[in-house]
Amino acid sequence: MATYYWRGTGNGNWGTVNNWSLTDGGGPAGAAVPTATDNAIFTSNGGACTVNTSTRVCKTLVFSKTQSVVGSISTTTLTVTS
Repeated sequence: MATYYWRGTGNGNWGTVNNWSLTDGGGPAGAAVPTATDNAIFTSNGGACTVNTSTRVCKTLVFSKTQSVVGSISTTTLTVTS
């Protein structure tokens, strides 16, 4: 299990590896796309997100309570497995 932070730079697609990082605020891009065993975290450091295929998954989906999260998630199917 890993924790990935949404960067949402560039095309904003959930399935693009460079939109995810191991640290909040960007860190090195290209960590991985979350899977059913991973945490996906959205903070004010990321932009809008589009789930660009019919199915994406994560174990937990977190929107930071301590920061103002701006943007949206546009999706057909997003499964949270927790």
